[in-house]
Parts: sequence; structure tokens; C-alpha cells
Amino acid sequence: MSGADLQCRDVRLSRAGMEFAFDFTLAAGAIAAVMGPSGSGKSTLLDLIAGFETPNSGAILIGSEDVA
Repeated sequence: MSGADLQCRDVRLSRAGMEFAFDFTLAAGAIAAVMGPSGSGKSTLLDLIAGFETPNSGAILIGSEDVA
């Protein structure tokens, strides 16, 4: 079974008067930690990747499939 890259391409979301922006690529098989102070967007990022939130703009790709 082969893995797929996770990409957030210029993903932006406005929520509760704050603007969150994400832009990164996580290679298949890589391990990453999401760290930061309270209110920095950690849960927002995971909500976007899981599909619980819809971004205002940008693309979230798993492999070549846009899941946003």
C-alpha cells in the first residue's frame, strides 16, 4: 500500500474575527506535530483536513484528490 502526500495550498479560513492561513506539504510516511499557543489554529487546521470546516479559499489535497 502506497501513501499519499497531504498538501494545504494557500488554505484560508475566517472564523470568530480571526484569519487562519495554512500552506504546507507533508510527505507520505512523514510524522509531524501540530504545536502552538492557544488560539493559533491547531484545531482549526485539523478540522479543515478532516472536512469538519470548509476553507474560504485554497485547496487541501490528499494525493491528487481535493478533499476541501
